[in-house]
Amino acid sequence: MESKVLEYLGMRLDYMITGKVKICIYKYINKMLAELPTDMNGSARTPAAGHLFNIKPEAKNCPSNCPNISSPSNQLTLPIKIY
Repeated sequence: MESKVLEYLGMRLDYMITGKVKICIYKYINKMLAELPTDMNGSARTPAAGHLFNIKPEAKNCPSNCPNISSPSNQLTLPIKIY
């Protein structure tokens, strides 16, 4: 008999109730909080680091036939099968 509780990508997927899934990420959150630096006081306009917005001078523009990666159709989706 297969287990009805799975651990996957830091999530606990509990299928114990037929037709329902309970997703728990408490272990992941607790691990993340334990590893965070204690000196995280302050604020930022964006959660991204500032260097992510720097453009290299030698960078070339994307050709016109380059796919648009910001299109909603390019978003990652994962099918979930409910038993």
